[in-house]
Amino acid sequence: MSLPEANENTPFSFAPFAAHPFYTAVNRSLVQQALAGLAGPRSAPLTLVDLACGMGAVTRLIAEEVARQGRQAHILGVDPSVEAFVLPGKR
Repeated sequence: MSLPEANENTPFSFAPFAAHPFYTAVNRSLVQQALAGLAGPRSAPLTLVDLACGMGAVTRLIAEEVARQGRQAHILGVDPSVEAFVLPGKR
């Protein structure tokens, strides 16, 4: 069995995978662990950068966890892929 080679002409959407409950649960746990380890006073605003954020599924989990903790944050999601920001069928 071989995997299809990714290229500019191969349509792909990360959205169905990112919406899967297992993906969300695993990433929520990772986000909680990462934010629990941040140093500094909890009253100080955070600046967080999510590199290669894709459509922002994990970025959204970060924002939810920051809010749950009652913290303030500036969150920036960056992705070099145009595909990450184009919804399927909306080109």
